[in-house]
Amino acid sequence: MNMRRIAIVVSLMGLMLVLAPSTNFATAGPRQATPPTIGDTDPPQTTIQKHPKKKTDERTAVFKYSSDEPSAEPFECKLDKQGFKPCPRSKPPGRPVYQKTVKAGKHKFEVRATDAAGNTDPTPATFKWTVTG
Repeated sequence: MNMRRIAIVVSLMGLMLVLAPSTNFATAGPRQATPPTIGDTDPPQTTIQKHPKKKTDERTAVFKYSSDEPSAEPFECKLDKQGFKPCPRSKPPGRPVYQKTVKAGKHKFEVRATDAAGNTDPTPATFKWTVTG
């Protein structure tokens, strides 16, 4: 026989009646609760607009970069095998530039943005180049 079960929940705000049709509370397993998604959960996408030539004898590397989210600052930069560190603050704000003198050899620059909601780009923008001589 199919019975309706009634659960009565009493809270500080008053009485609430919950109907749960065709549910056998004695044999039903635990329910998986999915928390609601609130706010911005999309990470920003970081891009590099200016970089050295792929092969150059110039030892001063200059990078300009941005994010698809205007409020995405601070940026974190990584050069070669160093860990990510805060990029230098841009002057004027909103025009991020990274400049560093490097030795001859192969190099890799990475940059990632974090938006106002705390989402960090999981796929940093990357550029590899070689300084000759």
